[in-house]
Amino acid sequence: MAADGEALVLTPESMRRWAPSKTFVPRTPPDSAPEARELQWFAGAAMSGTGERAVVSTTDGQLHAIHPAGGYLQALHRNEAFGVRAMTFTHHSASIVYAAGKSIGTRSGTIVQHRLHDNTATRMHSAHGETRVVCVSVCPTRDIFASTDEAGNVMLWHMGACNAVATTRVGSSANLTCFDATGTVFVVAGPDCGVALYSVASFMMGPFKTSAAPAALLRKRVRAAIVPAGSDRGAASAAAAGADSGSAGPASSSARGGGSVEEHDERWTHLACSPDGKILALTTSLGAVHLLNAFDLTILADVPEHTEIPAGAAGAAAGAAAGAEATAGAGPAAATPTVLGRPDGTAMAASAFSPCGSCLVRPTACGRPEAIFLGAFASMEAGKPFDRVDAGKLPRALLGEAAGGSDESRHADPIIGVVMHPTRALVLSFSAKAAALWTPPPIHKSVGASGKAAGEGGAAATAGAGTAAAAAKPSA
Repeated sequence: MAADGEALVLTPESMRRWAPSKTFVPRTPPDSAPEARELQWFAGAAMSGTGERAVVSTTDGQLHAIHPAGGYLQALHRNEAFGVRAMTFTHHSASIVYAAGKSIGTRSGTIVQHRLHDNTATRMHSAHGETRVVCVSVCPTRDIFASTDEAGNVMLWHMGACNAVATTRVGSSANLTCFDATGTVFVVAGPDCGVALYSVASFMMGPFKTSAAPAALLRKRVRAAIVPAGSDRGAASAAAAGADSGSAGPASSSARGGGSVEEHDERWTHLACSPDGKILALTTSLGAVHLLNAFDLTILADVPEHTEIPAGAAGAAAGAAAGAEATAGAGPAAATPTVLGRPDGTAMAASAFSPCGSCLVRPTACGRPEAIFLGAFASMEAGKPFDRVDAGKLPRALLGEAAGGSDESRHADPIIGVVMHPTRALVLSFSAKAAALWTPPPIHKSVGASGKAAGEGGAAATAGAGTAAAAAKPSA
């Protein structure tokens, strides 16, 4: 994971010292109306397989192409005609595939392949018809991808064809899907089917393994904070409680009210398989994570959402919304759960495994990504049962936690999603109004008598820290 080919050991102690090395805000065309700019959110993020490019999309279809290692904006592509949902990279670093966020003609279920270097839609897949697409997942070893929609349809596609290769119905509600690292198995998860494993070669024959147990973990009618565009967590909770909040960090716009606390049915928003194929991670709309054994689909751990936020005005507001007393600077306050993303599904909470599989990084409402370390499952073997682990025994670390309550070391908005660089020590997180590149602190190395470089924690130099932003001109 290190920039210079050295092995970077991820530990709770080292990741607490990570900090944002660069932040980006949504860029809107000069001719946009002020109200359109106010409602614009970052809605999704993806990293290419080589790590040379990342893209962060907005709710109005803008594509922000970022150079992760360099820490600068490469290009801003306007894509208002289609809109962007469920975005991911293909096998090429200049090509993405996503679900259109807007109806194209009479079809609202169109999937678009998009070439970044000239901002061109190269192919459209429209078999979902008028049903909105929820998830798109690309096979890591073949030129195929899977998609799901709100009606329970699951489809397999070939990159070079406009029509679906195979299709089936899995329940009657929205499902998620992902491939394992070998590309021979893909997973479908949803409230109706639970979790199901399919063979790519015999997809139409149905799943070869299913489990309904994980679906029982989803909570109903949870009182949770709904954060509107541009509001930080504290402002939303304060509005719900009838209090005031006046704190906003540099990674967000100023706090605005208008939030509310409402009853929310928790749902799965992201599905991922670990690099070694042993663990499945289901992220929920409240930021909780369910870890499953990828072989027998038993529950390994149920990690609840992070419910503490830093002290200060945001902490006081969240405490008020929860009916608790908290004073600024008096320490963390127990907080009302927050819906990460937008209730309409245009921006959904997403977690990411580290390339080495040693940890899972997830979004939180406190403005810092949280790393969950998975060493407890290192001895798990295929085909053998593994006992459930108490989530409290899994080490965790908030990135930037070593900086204390500094606003410069966190988003002021709840984080919606995170992605990890495939080779470098780098995390990309995004909230409604900001995207941030998180890297370790700079390491000053010395050469000992053995001739080997020695650095704090054995880490390589920071990826992209301190690099100035160079914004490219928007493409047509």
